[in-house]
Amino acid sequence: MLNINKGLSENFKSPAAELFLEALSEKFIPILGRKDKAKRLIESSIEPGNCFYIEEDGKLLGLLAFQTTEGSFLNPSLKELIPIYGIFRAILKAINLSLLQHKTKTGELYIEAIAVTDFARSKGIGTKLIENIIVFARDKGYKYLTLQVIDTNPRAKELYKKLGFSVIKNSKIWPINKLIGWPFDGVILMKRSILK
Repeated sequence: MLNINKGLSENFKSPAAELFLEALSEKFIPILGRKDKAKRLIESSIEPGNCFYIEEDGKLLGLLAFQTTEGSFLNPSLKELIPIYGIFRAILKAINLSLLQHKTKTGELYIEAIAVTDFARSKGIGTKLIENIIVFARDKGYKYLTLQVIDTNPRAKELYKKLGFSVIKNSKIWPINKLIGWPFDGVILMKRSILK
């Protein structure tokens, strides 16, 4: 039986970090380097309250990480970066990570990531997570949801359109993408109003 929960329990922290990194590897691996170090950083900087997750029989199937004006799901600090990368590399990585930051506005709930495990894909897990965040946002008085999609993921863009999101901005990121090593040229900001 599928269980949908808000707030990550301790035993799901490690699989959630792995799933988050897998879903956003095109963004994070060029900045953070080795997957083991990147996973360690992500696991240590998770804010467990800023997510919904779906599990079945103790296995993590999907995760939706979100950000509000009060905080985000993932917020690695220099203090967490230094033990993993050393001071000089940590400073450089912190600067590059700041390029991924989204400035959330009043009334906005920003979806940082939606990730579904390989074996649970095409089973409506992502849709269930979106449906839950819509209910949560409405109950908490948020006016709209936003998310970003990289331009190399048209499938995700189409799914979000079906769920009521529309494109509000296309941003080209050249030459930063070439300097960092990102395999995409732009990001698409999408928005969905929350109706009362």
